[in-house]
Amino acid sequence: MRYTSLSMREVSAALHDVAEDAWNTLRGLDEAGADAVATMHGIVHLLVNNSVISVAGTVEDLPVARIEDAMAVNFWGVVHGCRAFLRHLRAAVRRGEPAAICNVLSDFALFALPTKAAYAASKHAARSVVDSTAEPPR
Repeated sequence: MRYTSLSMREVSAALHDVAEDAWNTLRGLDEAGADAVATMHGIVHLLVNNSVISVAGTVEDLPVARIEDAMAVNFWGVVHGCRAFLRHLRAAVRRGEPAAICNVLSDFALFALPTKAAYAASKHAARSVVDSTAEPPR
């Protein structure tokens, strides 16, 4: 594992609540928001994804709508955040500067329990998508 120390002059947080009406809200998380952050700072070095909604129940007992909620927030929130910021993060790397995506996931990104199947699936999926971005910039 490689650790990088960053000395930052400016840090800002751009909050985007994906819990309310998740599907429609996520469609609003686009490149314009990422561009605004990049314009404000000149470059983006770090994206922190902290999309989470917890659902519990067995696969047969949990309503499909709750499974869809978990995927909408925990998976699609991460996907849209990454898609919006990846080109800015890759630009930092091309300039020889560090860039990273930090996901606040949970232990359930690594394993599942019978009553946390939907939650674990959404966290597994989010981890897989972000892991796939670790390729060298194109």
